Amino acid sequence: FGAIPRLSSRYGRNSTHGKIVIGFNGVKGEKYMLKLIDLGGKLIAELEVTGQDDMCQVLYDTSILPDATYQLVVTKADGSAQKTIRIVVQ
Repeated sequence: FGAIPRLSSRYGRNSTHGKIVIGFNGVKGEKYMLKLIDLGGKLIAELEVTGQDDMCQVLYDTSILPDATYQLVVTKADGSAQKTIRIVVQ
């Protein structure tokens, strides 16, 4: 499982106040769960993505979120692998 999330935004690597592109290596037909969680453990958003090719990309708008630090968790739908990164909304 090569799910290594990468982000791109106009504010820098993991800092944003707008739209971000979440990209990760995937497998065609494989299902992945993306969860955005605040540091208090509250689930903010959850999205299921199906790999279309070797690279999965998801656009997410953070402009409606309050300024804070969040965790983005990408997991294979069967739970067999997981990667977490930090996102700062400012």
